[in-house]
Amino acid sequence: MLMNTENVRPITEGQKRELQIVMTKAWWKIVDQMGFDTAKALMEKPGEMVQSLGKTFLPNPVIDCDSRPYALDRYNRWVRLPDERQFPQRVNGLWMWNPSSIAIIPLPEKEFQDYYYSKSEIGELIKGKRVFGSKVIDLLEDNPYLVPEYWFGKTIYFIGDVFSSGEEHVECISPSKDTRDPLYRQHSSIYRGLYASNRQFLAVTA
Repeated sequence: MLMNTENVRPITEGQKRELQIVMTKAWWKIVDQMGFDTAKALMEKPGEMVQSLGKTFLPNPVIDCDSRPYALDRYNRWVRLPDERQFPQRVNGLWMWNPSSIAIIPLPEKEFQDYYYSKSEIGELIKGKRVFGSKVIDLLEDNPYLVPEYWFGKTIYFIGDVFSSGEEHVECISPSKDTRDPLYRQHSSIYRGLYASNRQFLAVTA
């Protein structure tokens, strides 16, 4: 039986976002996603959507880097700083998990008694790179098996989301094989500076 598509309402923004996630998982390019903004369009092209849905069973989940991080619910007094106070190079939008596209760069040790990197110094270290935020940690907390083994024994900062509770904070993880707490999720005051050590790393684009 043919469906009547004449009086179908547009889909909501939330439904559109969910549809974008599905199509991104199915490796659809942005240009191929255009036109699927109404229920009528979906019903008129069911074959394309069925083919797409058949490809979504992939091992690589898609992260919505702009959605609400768990940290805001975990720490009641935290707020996410406005965009103008974030590092401008943050990864945003939909991003498909791929550990080979994440590089972890060390915070090299400093000479003398200056053991910390200020926010401005960190900005110099990440020039030409984009930085990942807390949504990557959220994904790994839900799926700890995704953590690459070469991250074990390191502390990795995800500075793409800067929070405030009076001081500025970023989140970090120290992954290990400890099954009770495989990520050891923490936070650090970026206002006071990040500790300079070759065991401390920043998560940036490869």
